[in-house]
Amino acid sequence: MAYFGLPRYSDDLDLWVNPSQANMSRLSSALIGLGRNLIMDAILKHNPGDGSMKFGTNPMAVNVHLSLPELAFETAYANQEVIQISDLIIPFISKHDYIVSKLSSDRIQDVTDGKIIQSLKGR
Repeated sequence: MAYFGLPRYSDDLDLWVNPSQANMSRLSSALIGLGRNLIMDAILKHNPGDGSMKFGTNPMAVNVHLSLPELAFETAYANQEVIQISDLIIPFISKHDYIVSKLSSDRIQDVTDGKIIQSLKGR
């Protein structure tokens, strides 16, 4: 939200990962590095039908999405916006794709966020 012009508190971080075999291997290695309990927590909470996993608890939760409603990863990746902070390059979902994802969500807050971002000028 902040990237698109509406900074507000969020108690989680959302990451969208292309579920290719190579990326799933990288994700698995990263989880192993974070500790066994976190991996077990992810396995127990994972719902293959929704394509996402939640790690940790709010306000420091990380949601790893393997799919988003109405969006193909390859298309969204091609549309990404990139910013650089010092030596760190950070890819963001495009405003258009962000809005599509939010408006197609089942969560009322996501739909509201999508409408607000859609109404903002800029980016």
